[in-house]
Amino acid sequence: MTATNIFAQVAKPPGLDASLGALLIGIILGQCLYGALCVQVFCYYQHNFKNDPLYIKFMVVWCWLLETVHTVFLCVTLYQTAVTHYGEVDYLAIAPWPMIYSVLVTGLVETPVQIFFAYRVYTLSKWRIIPSITMITAVACLGITIVDSIRASNMKFIIEFQDSSLALIATALAMRVAVDVSNTVCLVWILVQSKGAVSR
Repeated sequence: MTATNIFAQVAKPPGLDASLGALLIGIILGQCLYGALCVQVFCYYQHNFKNDPLYIKFMVVWCWLLETVHTVFLCVTLYQTAVTHYGEVDYLAIAPWPMIYSVLVTGLVETPVQIFFAYRVYTLSKWRIIPSITMITAVACLGITIVDSIRASNMKFIIEFQDSSLALIATALAMRVAVDVSNTVCLVWILVQSKGAVSR
């Protein structure tokens, strides 16, 4: 199956606003967030948090390194799409390898961060059930992300991957949102309760 055949099944090729434009805007926003991350990491090590456990220092470096790899992958994707294959509308149907692996890198960053916040919920509240469910869900999301990345690496076209894995992708995204919301609500609740205890 060629890209031309895929576009023949659709009414017309996707416009640049919905494809290349969306990619460009996403990468620009991602670069801004990556810059903020670099500043945060620099400030963290400038203040020399000697009392922080080694695993926290390691996690800061881990997240920064993987986000750097993620940013490079996205820049390569943009360069290949906008420069190397300039004017080739058919190329917009192809799933470039850096984009596929950037999804995997995102999962490798998100999972330890979500587990860390779930652990903070446990240490601050001594709740067991909610943090345990959150941690298991985060690890399950990483498993789904790995499976998605392996499947996507064996497919050449984005539409093929989208048609075969849409339910899996939607499930993983919904689980990630649920984990983030759970961690946030629990930490805010603990903060509110602790402020109440102090005021008494």
